[in-house]
Amino acid sequence: MLDVCTRWGSTYDMLQSVMNLRNFVTMTLKWTQTSDEIEHGLSEDKWKAVDALLEDLGPARKATTDLQREDLTLGEFFAIWTGVVLKLEKRKRSSELAKALLEAMKTREKRVLYSDRRKGERYSPLFNYPSFNAALFLDPRFFSILSPEQVDDAKKYLISLWERMEAVKGPAEIPADTTLSSDSDGDDSDGEQDLFSKLLEAKNKERLRQSQGASDHRAGPAGRAAQRAALRAALDDYERSTSPLSRKASVFDYWAKRKLLCPELFELAMVVLSIPATQVSVERLFSALKFILRPQRHGLSAKLVNDVAFLQANRSVVKALVGKVLPQVTATTTSLSKKKHPSRGKSTRHSSESSETSELVDDVSTVSEGGG
Repeated sequence: MLDVCTRWGSTYDMLQSVMNLRNFVTMTLKWTQTSDEIEHGLSEDKWKAVDALLEDLGPARKATTDLQREDLTLGEFFAIWTGVVLKLEKRKRSSELAKALLEAMKTREKRVLYSDRRKGERYSPLFNYPSFNAALFLDPRFFSILSPEQVDDAKKYLISLWERMEAVKGPAEIPADTTLSSDSDGDDSDGEQDLFSKLLEAKNKERLRQSQGASDHRAGPAGRAAQRAALRAALDDYERSTSPLSRKASVFDYWAKRKLLCPELFELAMVVLSIPATQVSVERLFSALKFILRPQRHGLSAKLVNDVAFLQANRSVVKALVGKVLPQVTATTTSLSKKKHPSRGKSTRHSSESSETSELVDDVSTVSEGGG
């Protein structure tokens, strides 16, 4: 195991390895008589000091590993952070290091960030930030932690966020020359079906105009007020009727099942739950560049590097999509090949197509695996 100066976790891992080998090291030193080996031996007090150091740093070491997940939500970040704080609380009376770490973490919680220090414009601390409260509120695993004031702030933020999302979408536009297809086949001599089809199309166009008018009304001041009231009622109902989820449950699965029941809340949840809790994904992207821009590939254009980095950042989505599309492409290629070369053996063709498909799927993630 190597010690990395810029990564304190490597020092922790080295001490942990030594602690695991304590019996072996102690017995080996007892059997030796050379002065050098006896000099580098650890006394009982030093072993206790190493054990105490590992106990103080252990929660933080585990947290740094847990925080490296790519799909980490703000609620999960809060749970990991609070878990470390609670463990250090138990150690602060017996350990100065644990006490110092605890004070540093609490200071960081209350730290105020400034958007422009000269103008005095500042943000709220992290654990009292509106978007943070909103992310916890729409996460049934953690929403019980919020105070009534934080819940109210979360609702106000979500209503404001919904209005901004609607403004980005803009009103739904219906073309004036909308033509609806007719089910008539034109074979009736009396023209009854043609007359009914014209009547149905006229009624459908009238309905579309009414829908457009209702959409315009909703875009007005009165309509926006009604939307805010409806969304506020939905948020209140969610708060009253939702039961807490297990911490091990998937919040994304929870909202996927309620997509049709609460479409507005689903859209809001997908936004606030996607807020990056750490910079791990950004750091991974930087690390991937050394695999993309290898010495043999310094001639790549900026656009191509951009495209490859995009694939690396979204490798799981891209790999899933390619896995779905390739079988269809393979099936089409197979049918065309059968027509051109009917004499080819089925087993040989099937095995070669399967291997080609798997190779193409694996190729999509080659860069990501190298830069992970």
